Amino acid sequence: MDNPQILPLSENLFDPAFANMVYWMQKREETMRELSEMIRTVGFYVEEAGFATVGDFWKDIVSFWKKHRFYYIESGQAQMTLRNARLDLEPGMLYYIPKNSVITASNQGFLRHYYIHFEADETGNTFLSSLSPEGGVPASPEDVGFFRAVLAAVEREDPSPSGALYLNGLMQIILSRFIGSLGENFGNRNILRFFDIMQYVENNVEKKITVKELAAMANLNEVYFSNCFSKAVGQPPLQYILEKKLQHAMVLLQDERLSIKEIAYRLNFGDVLYFSRLFKRKTKLSPSEFRNLFRQSAEEGGRPASAPFPLPPG
Repeated sequence: MDNPQILPLSENLFDPAFANMVYWMQKREETMRELSEMIRTVGFYVEEAGFATVGDFWKDIVSFWKKHRFYYIESGQAQMTLRNARLDLEPGMLYYIPKNSVITASNQGFLRHYYIHFEADETGNTFLSSLSPEGGVPASPEDVGFFRAVLAAVEREDPSPSGALYLNGLMQIILSRFIGSLGENFGNRNILRFFDIMQYVENNVEKKITVKELAAMANLNEVYFSNCFSKAVGQPPLQYILEKKLQHAMVLLQDERLSIKEIAYRLNFGDVLYFSRLFKRKTKLSPSEFRNLFRQSAEEGGRPASAPFPLPPG
């Protein structure tokens, strides 16, 4: 049987299917270049980092660390319950855990893991809000080295510009592992199209923000904008706005000088009962219960009364 004829490249270019494939390959490469540039601008503030072995007691303490987390699991298994997801922690995997998201965890044996607790700047928070916490990323041998290097850098406490740049660079590399695993989705969902809008919501979370306003910023009509945003970001724009306001409410509730009513109005909810209902739907706690839990944690020096010994970080 004759071999199938292979058309020259010049003839292939007239094939609509081939031309479409080339277009999307170029589009994805352009998207990944833009992502790479943005990652290099992200700023991190590492609060603490270390290595811990935790047992069944972990369930009593794991929710008391409120920052973003990166994990590398060395051995053991655990199930972590988040506000909106359940996460199975497996050996040899990297995980991103959003701030203020952990409810509890359970593990039968011991879990040995590296952890990094951190905050990020506005660009970093926008990236992080685009990551799904529902699965991990397979770790490479180099990734373990990056975690160990972060631990060593934190222990050195080098305040010099070179020390800060070195630590920030390591964190950017770890972030890139999660972006890299989702790179195809970022390109397909065209999330960069709405990156400025996501940052606008982050920067103006205490103001009244409407979907109509965001649609005008994107030069789209409201319905079409909502559909495109939902496909790109994974949730409708109104839900995204409410999510960011409720995350900010968790920060404001830590300030005892602000009443719950003041926080509701400060975030432009208008109705404190509506605010409380949304907050409980997200966190499973009322605003007052959340505040009391935070106060208890602070009074116990960051540890719940049920922990009979100094807590291992994690």
